[in-house]
Amino acid sequence: MSSLNINHLVSAFQKSYTTIKVVFNNGADFNIENDFLPDRNDKRYTYKCLNSFHPKVGDIFIVHTLDAELKCVTVTEVHLSPQIDFDSDINYKWVVDKVDSSMYDGVMESEKELKDKIVILELESKKQQCINTMKEANPQLVEEIQKLIE
Repeated sequence: MSSLNINHLVSAFQKSYTTIKVVFNNGADFNIENDFLPDRNDKRYTYKCLNSFHPKVGDIFIVHTLDAELKCVTVTEVHLSPQIDFDSDINYKWVVDKVDSSMYDGVMESEKELKDKIVILELESKKQQCINTMKEANPQLVEEIQKLIE
């Protein structure tokens, strides 16, 4: 048998996958509420990815690192077919899973709507407190003000 890396040979026979280029979302750079924009100088890594994930640029995936940690990465490039460098000694790893933030996004949207409604209620409450205080001090002035704002 040739000196072909056994992992590359396995990759050559595998089907229904492609490779993707990714950058690691390191700490402050990663914010699920905002788009992650990798720096042009960020190092890109190649991972194998099942076609069933339907990867696209900007997607967030979970991957195993060389030190066996799970990390989030952002896709910067999707290859039409696997781009395996058969002359390298790289052991291409698989992505673990695609991050689906739709439930989180829904919760965040509901929370924002609730906060907006609470702010409106607080404003109305403060306005009513102000009117009540003014009524005690000068009821006639309050009636004149209310006529102006209606």
